[in-house]
Amino acid sequence: MVAADITNRHKEVLLHTPLFKGLTVAELDRCLAIAGAVYGRFAKGEVIYQRNHYERRLGIILEGCVKVNKVSDDGQKIIMNILSEGSLVGGATLFHDFDYYVVEITATMDTNLLFLSQAALERMFQADYRLARNYISYLSSRIYFLNHKIDRFTRSSAERKLMDYLADNAVESNGGHEVCLLYTMKDLAAALNISRASLYRVLDNLEKEGIIQKEQNCIRIKDINQIT
Repeated sequence: MVAADITNRHKEVLLHTPLFKGLTVAELDRCLAIAGAVYGRFAKGEVIYQRNHYERRLGIILEGCVKVNKVSDDGQKIIMNILSEGSLVGGATLFHDFDYYVVEITATMDTNLLFLSQAALERMFQADYRLARNYISYLSSRIYFLNHKIDRFTRSSAERKLMDYLADNAVESNGGHEVCLLYTMKDLAAALNISRASLYRVLDNLEKEGIIQKEQNCIRIKDINQIT
């Protein structure tokens, strides 16, 4: 870990995160000066958070992509989420009395993160109440996400799981919507709790029906209303 020297590009990323939403560049600079943030650089495949190496810190992905795994007692890994630039990780390590991580987080490509300790967050919350409000809003959204994830695992068909995923991750582009994948189809299938064969079958069916169009690593959604 090294002391953070924030570039202008990284500031742009931070200002679009749930934590720093609504702040100006000058306000962000003041918060980071109060916090004493540090950088972490991780190679592809390197574990960022693991159960037996505990530290109370929130990570913000500045560049790269990570995979969030739930690890069972027998070592089996279930992909809970795949997160990219601007996402927050490690929120479950903060503000409680437990001394272990509930998930394992691994870099899926070379990844840079900004880390904020629990003490750093407390200093920022005291300096600007908006950050505390933003953080509570972020945690509330994570509760919603986890409940939505449980619904997908227990009740949805393969087609419904994929369409929900596309709807949740679609961004506006060229007058329409698209989802660009930063990971493999194997990882996506695992995250949706379906087989790769089922994933490819559903993708092919949706494309034949004219709902989506596959373009290299991106899936273009022709009409977002058809998948919601």
